[in-house]
Amino acid sequence: TVIRCGILNRCKFTESTKRAKKQWTPCFAYLTGAHLIFYKDEKAAEKKGNQYEAPLGVCDLKGASIKWLESDKMKKRRIFVLRPYSDASYMFYSDDSSDVVSWYFSISDIISCLPKPDINYTNPLSSMENSPSISKTHSRKLSNISSVFSSIKDTDSLARRVALEKINSDGKKSTVNMTCSLTNSLIDSESVSAKQNRETILEKLRRFFFSRPSLDLLKEKGIYKPEPVFGSSLIDICFREKGAVPKFLRVCTALIEEKGLDNDGLYRMSGNLSQVQKIRCQVDQDKYALLQNETDVHVLTGALKLFFRELPNSLFPVEMTKDFLNAIKLQESKTRMKRFKELITKMPTAHRDCLDLLLKHLLRVAENAHKNRMQIHNLAIVFGPTLFSTDSNQKSNSVAVQQNGSHRKKKIPLRNFHSTNTTSVVSSSVSVIDKRQGGNKQQNSTPPVELIQSNSHLAFTMIMQGQIVEYMLKEYQKLLNIEFSKPK
Repeated sequence: TVIRCGILNRCKFTESTKRAKKQWTPCFAYLTGAHLIFYKDEKAAEKKGNQYEAPLGVCDLKGASIKWLESDKMKKRRIFVLRPYSDASYMFYSDDSSDVVSWYFSISDIISCLPKPDINYTNPLSSMENSPSISKTHSRKLSNISSVFSSIKDTDSLARRVALEKINSDGKKSTVNMTCSLTNSLIDSESVSAKQNRETILEKLRRFFFSRPSLDLLKEKGIYKPEPVFGSSLIDICFREKGAVPKFLRVCTALIEEKGLDNDGLYRMSGNLSQVQKIRCQVDQDKYALLQNETDVHVLTGALKLFFRELPNSLFPVEMTKDFLNAIKLQESKTRMKRFKELITKMPTAHRDCLDLLLKHLLRVAENAHKNRMQIHNLAIVFGPTLFSTDSNQKSNSVAVQQNGSHRKKKIPLRNFHSTNTTSVVSSSVSVIDKRQGGNKQQNSTPPVELIQSNSHLAFTMIMQGQIVEYMLKEYQKLLNIEFSKPK
């Protein structure tokens, strides 16, 4: 694990070069739990593919000593000397005096935590690199091997010692064999540490996501603000624009009727999503030039559908979704018509006016069905799920089932939906059979059974929503004369 990294000026220091001129070179240093690694610069320290570039040097901190260089106090430059147990010494300084102090204490803390080396301990990497029997190519590869030790934790001292002994004994063998022996000796410790790291990362991610504030809390604090048009409620848009219907809805429907009622697959085919998002951003800034200059009618229809999908409260309000679904199930036509009139009257004024405008627009589209092949039934299939909120499914189908004996929650998918025609009643029943065992036991009521909607039920709900839109389009004249008139 990397404890610290940054730029340091380095100078190799030995007894033979004690009085020679000091050759200072900048390097990018990595401080780990047991080593100090030097790279040419920060770019050279980055991972390239699956490997790291060979470092300029590795300093083993086990048994090392560190102290300030007293003779350079008068030069306004703080220099500290690092003396490894069996290697050449190094001098370091930084252009920032506070930074070099931090480096000093960080290295000093690590040295104090590491165990003392054995009496016969030698650094095999440094001795092999300086050995004349090993070529320069092998020396560079040994530098790669040394970088492995920087990733080994202090708890892996036994595995490190075994690896060092193998490298010492196989000094005259090929570098490939040495790398294999090193890998085999460390594979167990690395696999254990990798598993622990993976679990730690997953736990951190889990804590991060669970600790994130909710959207409602962000709205209360004013951190999250909805967009002016897309993502804002119909009531807020109409109040802000001081109109009965949002401007975007009026302009977009007018452009579609002007440019493309005869286009094949209108509202069924998708437009360019990136262009739709551009229109969204421009409209939120009250700029309609891009919308008016758009030549692809499918982009316009995509923007209109996106507007309804982004509503926090759908065109058919969430609290009324169950009532509309029950109304479409009524068999008698007069009773169904009366119920729809009552529900439309209860809708908020902004929702009712937008529904009036949209139904008129869709009827104009259906009049050109011989060209665009979008009959009322096809339009209803497209707009049914768009005009209803998906959050209402579970509310409209919640069933409370109590049983005796077991307190265990059971997840039961809803199945076997039966419908005779497009407006038939859907009957679904869930039965829970609890087998009683012998003996008299105290009977207690249990919590409601937790229901999970199957894919078939979700598809059925979308079909029912489409039937509601289809019914309102077909009966629009009757609904308009009574329900869409302004209340006195």
